[in-house]
Amino acid sequence: MTEERVIKKYANRRLYDATASRHVTLDDLRKLIVSGAKIKVVEDKSGEDITRSILLQIIADQEQFGQPILSTQTLETII
Repeated sequence: MTEERVIKKYANRRLYDATASRHVTLDDLRKLIVSGAKIKVVEDKSGEDITRSILLQIIADQEQFGQPILSTQTLETII
């Protein structure tokens, strides 16, 4: 079973992966998820879990700049 990787989001909007000891981008997180890693993103100061928000950002970036992953029908269903 894969251990959950905690990613911290700092006030300057940078994301930090403590496991890899480096700053990461949304694309880095997407690649981690595709490779099977489980992630949890938390606000550094409050400790609030913002994973859902970050996952939605990753999907939005993929839809806007990469290969679209959701059909129009799927988006309409979600809405």
